[in-house]
Amino acid sequence: IGNLKTGDRVVTNAGIHGLISNVKETTVLVKVADNVKIEMDKSAITNVLKEA
Repeated sequence: IGNLKTGDRVVTNAGIHGLISNVKETTVLVKVADNVKIEMDKSAITNVLKEA
């Protein structure tokens, strides 16, 4: 989780699935739907999904 990058598909500790659109020092911006982005702490990311 320490090396999150733009474009990663992730799951948060609340079960929200999304795509990282921006990485900051302690937070990430996660796109969860068209025109909907949520800024959250990096610690809220529990899983990075692997592409098939």
